[in-house]
Amino acid sequence: MNGALRFLAGVIVGAMAGAVAGVLLAPDSGKKTLKKLSKEADKFKDELVKASQDKFGKFTKELNEKVGEYAEIAKEKILNKDK
Repeated sequence: MNGALRFLAGVIVGAMAGAVAGVLLAPDSGKKTLKKLSKEADKFKDELVKASQDKFGKFTKELNEKVGEYAEIAKEKILNKDK
């Protein structure tokens, strides 16, 4: 889980740095710059959502597998206790 949070933090910081650099270096008018920023913000949001779903989807899958394994172990111990 710690790795997923670090990854997401890296994505956020990288996107923010890119957006700031884009604004500072943009030779366009205010309206064009705002339009570009809006598009970049939408792209960033989509990337963040996708990254979150990928990382947390993997985490959820691994968690479900572990829960299944522990449930199976508990079941075997309960069944073997009666013998």
